[in-house]
Amino acid sequence: RLRPLIKPVKDIVARSPGISECTINAFPLHASLLATILTLPHLLTITLRKSILDTRSRRLPRCDNVLNALLGPSAEDNSIWNVLPSLTSLRWLYIDGSGGQFQLPSPAIRRAANVFTTLERLTLTDIPFDQLEFLTDWIRQAQRSRGPGLRLTHFKLEMRWGLSEQEILDILSALQGAPMKVFVIDGISDAEPTLFDAIANAFPRLESLTLVYRDSDRQVESREAEWPYATWEYAPHF
Repeated sequence: RLRPLIKPVKDIVARSPGISECTINAFPLHASLLATILTLPHLLTITLRKSILDTRSRRLPRCDNVLNALLGPSAEDNSIWNVLPSLTSLRWLYIDGSGGQFQLPSPAIRRAANVFTTLERLTLTDIPFDQLEFLTDWIRQAQRSRGPGLRLTHFKLEMRWGLSEQEILDILSALQGAPMKVFVIDGISDAEPTLFDAIANAFPRLESLTLVYRDSDRQVESREAEWPYATWEYAPHF
């Protein structure tokens, strides 16, 4: 029903070269429309949520000026990831996994668009547990590539349920060597004092740390969680 609107919207975008921020929510993204958006000379921020991207008819252009992207795949498919290879200069990426059957980009897209070689800030919300290994593999690809390595200074992961200590350690291992200043995990189920030692070893320049503890799978927002150790037992590890 929205396809007849694509050409008028494309014409409006083409006549608005001063656009610096573009948000598209639940709108069919034909490749020609997205290509027009990506060629805007002053575009800095792009938000694409719950939209199905059709790129079968053409290849998307490279876009070096977009620095910030918020991507939220739809419940129907994950075609929105096809925009990533065009975003070659990303500094901040927000991935919204609340759209339904969420999956991170395919291995082919992750290889073609390793955003972790340029990213400085990463935020992820509602990422399913079964996608965490693909996330860490994606990050490790940047570690293995030729270049300066990870540039991440800010990392935030919001989980609906708590992460185990091993899952947290896997994330720390993947991020090892990043010049991290701010590290946030909203949702951990293990809170041993030694976890703080592992974080300190991974990020010696860390300036801000936020960990939100979940004491059970049922505890989300209804009540405060009681940490397993007293404050004084954690203090020596800071």
